Amino acid sequence: MKQSEKITTLLESMVKAQKDFVTLPKDKSGYGYKYTDLDTVITTVRPILAKNNLGFMQSLTMTEDNRPGITTRLFNTAGEWIEDTIALPDVAMAKTNAAQNMGAAITYMKRYALSAILGISSDEDTDAATPQVPRQEQRQAPKQQPKGPALAGGPDTPEEHETIKELLNTTYPDKSPMFAEEKKKVEGWRKERTAGQVIEYLRAEQDKRMAEYFENAKATHDEAMGKREAMPEADKKGAEQAFEIF
Repeated sequence: MKQSEKITTLLESMVKAQKDFVTLPKDKSGYGYKYTDLDTVITTVRPILAKNNLGFMQSLTMTEDNRPGITTRLFNTAGEWIEDTIALPDVAMAKTNAAQNMGAAITYMKRYALSAILGISSDEDTDAATPQVPRQEQRQAPKQQPKGPALAGGPDTPEEHETIKELLNTTYPDKSPMFAEEKKKVEGWRKERTAGQVIEYLRAEQDKRMAEYFENAKATHDEAMGKREAMPEADKKGAEQAFEIF
């Protein structure tokens, strides 16, 4: 609650006004409790406040946590004032649109806030619920889709995604896949490694594995050439044809 620097005269006037406040009729019913509507509250208290040089104003505002709310200010003719702000409740009634729901919330909270700052009761009991539809008619909030696993460094950029995809699809000269196993593991890697780290690893492995492939091919070739030297002349021609194909 906020207030002006001095409120002595205002409080003295409020004490006098509260002596004249009457019990408000709880003649409205809705959603399981009885209450006094806003018009009745205002019509009842306004003459008593005026007699004691008091007045009030209510405005739609935003709370500190950036939610819509109602600010109610009680003041006197000397310029003293007290005020309080309260957030609007979430209201979802059947067969109404968003604007109508907002209007119902504003009306409810104006009545609630004005009654509270004046020290009067406008509800049948202090635990009355805010306006809402019966449970079976309440609008169901859309189900949130489950979030995927958190990725180290955040989601891939389009460029990173394409680079990882291209690297995983690398094949050897004989068309066999180079990263068949890594394709199954990359999703798990991304939980612990950034996209850049995955790309760096795959590129290093690509160079390493391609070098190993050619080393093995050369060794196989050299071994075959050694055997060729020991072959009869007729068999050498067949081996040469095979190496030309290779």
